[in-house]
Amino acid sequence: MNLETILDRFEAGEALPRGRVAGLGEAYFNRILALYGSENEQLARLGSRWKVILRHSQDAAWVYRAGGIYLRSRGMWAASAEAFLEAGNSALDPISQSSFQIGAIDSLARSGKLAESEALANRLSKSLKQQGQDALAARALLNLGNAFVYQDRMVEARRALLLALPSLDASDFKLEAASARLALSSTHLYGGDPRKAEEYANQVIAYAEEGSYLANLAKLNLALSLIVTNRPEQAHKMLMGLGPEFTDSPVDSLRVSEYLGDALFRLNLWGEAEESYREALRSKTPLVPLHRANVELGIGQTLLAQEQVQDARLQFLHALKGYEDINNRPWQAVCLHNLALCDVMRGHKSAARKKLLDAEIRASESPFHLARILLAQSELGTNRSRSAHALIQRYGYLDLEWQVHYLRAKDSHSPGPSYRRMFNAILAGRLATSSLAARMGFLKDKSQALRDYLGWLLSRPTTARVNEATMAIQQVRSVTLIDEIIHQGSVPDSVRAIFEEVRAELESTFDETPNGGTRLSGANIGSLVRAQKSATQALLGLNLNTFNHAAQSSDCVILAETTTGLQILQNDRATRPCLPDSNILEALRWLTFELLAPITDENASAKPVNQVLDVLTQAFEPVWEMDASRICPDGYSWRIPWSLCADRAGQAKNWTLAMHPRMDAKYTQIVSAKSKAAVWLGQSNDLPFAKKEAEAIAAMFDHCEILTTRVQAKKSLYDSYDILHVVSHAIHRPQNPMLSSLQFPDGPLFAYDIARSPLRVGLATLSACETGSMSIATRSEPDGLARAFIARGCETVVASQWLLNDEAAFIQFQALYLGLLQKKSVDLAISDVQCICRDWRAHPYFWAALALYSGYRG
Repeated sequence: MNLETILDRFEAGEALPRGRVAGLGEAYFNRILALYGSENEQLARLGSRWKVILRHSQDAAWVYRAGGIYLRSRGMWAASAEAFLEAGNSALDPISQSSFQIGAIDSLARSGKLAESEALANRLSKSLKQQGQDALAARALLNLGNAFVYQDRMVEARRALLLALPSLDASDFKLEAASARLALSSTHLYGGDPRKAEEYANQVIAYAEEGSYLANLAKLNLALSLIVTNRPEQAHKMLMGLGPEFTDSPVDSLRVSEYLGDALFRLNLWGEAEESYREALRSKTPLVPLHRANVELGIGQTLLAQEQVQDARLQFLHALKGYEDINNRPWQAVCLHNLALCDVMRGHKSAARKKLLDAEIRASESPFHLARILLAQSELGTNRSRSAHALIQRYGYLDLEWQVHYLRAKDSHSPGPSYRRMFNAILAGRLATSSLAARMGFLKDKSQALRDYLGWLLSRPTTARVNEATMAIQQVRSVTLIDEIIHQGSVPDSVRAIFEEVRAELESTFDETPNGGTRLSGANIGSLVRAQKSATQALLGLNLNTFNHAAQSSDCVILAETTTGLQILQNDRATRPCLPDSNILEALRWLTFELLAPITDENASAKPVNQVLDVLTQAFEPVWEMDASRICPDGYSWRIPWSLCADRAGQAKNWTLAMHPRMDAKYTQIVSAKSKAAVWLGQSNDLPFAKKEAEAIAAMFDHCEILTTRVQAKKSLYDSYDILHVVSHAIHRPQNPMLSSLQFPDGPLFAYDIARSPLRVGLATLSACETGSMSIATRSEPDGLARAFIARGCETVVASQWLLNDEAAFIQFQALYLGLLQKKSVDLAISDVQCICRDWRAHPYFWAALALYSGYRG
């Protein structure tokens, strides 16, 4: 019986022949080597029984070598090193005694024993060279290079790898030569020129067979080089494609999750990045110490970005301990840098400075990390921006460019030129993004810099400075929304499929308990994180064309949050509110409480809420004097009920809210019985007036179907209407606005479903709770259900700014449509409706919830 047959039968579960079989160890090694990196499930099954083979083999050295490969594939580095060392000890000839131990070099390093690894590599390389085995000596140097890479000692790694490469190229070890180029690529990712990392990775991809393990490893490096050189969108796409390639390789699959976290973090999608890192931690496969520390660091960075300082600090300390255990100094520097940021946020600047000085020393061989540390030192008053800028320009870290100019602006008596260069760098960075999710998150980490820029401009509000501020706002405020409106492409099936999976996951989280007679549905928010990550992954695959945003109309008041406080802009004038921001925020805190008092006490007095409204009315007195009909809020000013305050000021008009200064469309069509209309009647069994409302409005039009299921509503998204009225429970998700939803008996209809559909509608009226609430998880891009309809070209949306009372909604929307049929404009009809409802209930909760949102007519 030949050796291959024996191994086939052994793999199928049969016993091995009695005694010791000549050549079995070498045959077993060759099979394990062939399986390594390609057939990992088969490798795990056959490799786990290497000690059984050992008992039946005459050539133990080959079996130990095979065991080392198997243990390496499972991430069992210390055991792998022992097996490779025993392979050399068991070999019979001098060359094999040295060459069989080469695998132990990298395994020792990965188990934290770098000194032993380095000593072994030098001994083996010298021995093999003396025996005339230059190619084998080069293999030892290759493994030493990989060992140094693991420790991020990239200068030493490059030295060893460049010494090994000529001998490998001149030999038959072509696979090892490609592996050396892959390792050289790794040395340049953070410790050199990332463009060279990309070049070496592409050389490996060109050599290796498409889909092979080596090619896929090179693509992992290529993805990291894209992240470092500010192309995280491309990296994310590549990593998503690589995920299935590593299904049978748990260790590498975890690296994909880690790198996906890196890409999402660089896209400012912090919650999604955190979930990607935690997926790696939840795996049953143990993480390699380096990658475990990387994941803990990543989680800490996402928590810090979300201002969870204490939790972030604990994660950084865990990661620092992990890097210290394997003596990886550059990544220790990254932890110290982040711990210093925690110190700054806790007010401990002196401690932060000490950590950054230590971090600078440890990061000396890593220009990417060093550039960031130098920028952080500049932030604390030690001007290192020149040195940081030199590294940024030399190595192409383009996403750090704006930070250099920002720091220079803050440190200058004449900051204008630096602020303008900063702003231009930010705009250039946004132009490099193409997907919806990337654009929505792009400005998250830049909002403070933009507020400082606007604050400087408006500290002396000359005509030229106010115009510059206005233009800047126009270029960053909700521009993705206009891109969405202009976008005419269909949503890819792959994107739709992901959202159907998200829907199925979320349907199990709903709490069907009615919410006190309001049109708000409860929900279990705790399980939304994975759904949000999946939704974002889908939107990273939905590309938009960038639209050139022209100058805004003068019929708009723009609110701008700056470092010097809220500013009110119109045309070439800038004014401040009449009260400090702190007073306004305090009034808003009380307003939320007083506005919703009737939910628990239907006869609650209107006096307390009116007193709070009077404070807000006084604060914004300049607005009531302006000749405008629209207002474009910013930050906390989205929470102000503008029309209600205008009413307290004696101003008889409804202000229209705009997400962008160009959002100036009004629904000007004549509403008649012949208008094309539809009514969505969602989940409403506990709302006695909802069905009456839907039927009353549908009866006003000659042909108006009432759609009562999600399936029907989704089908109508492929149609166009003059009028669309929605009556439903709703869920508003401030941190996951694209997953805000209208509830139907057969499941939710997401804001995403609407915004990314072919729907065309002129006027949308949303009779559900908080459909007009604006989420500012991304400050520059307020988001929610009203935005979803505007994204489909809606000229006007009528929506509720707070919890909507069932009976009040019935009264108001029925009266609204009667007014529209009498040829009243939408804003005038809303005013009449409010008067009618006010006679019924005096408290603003009942009569003032509806607000107008202007759309875009391109």
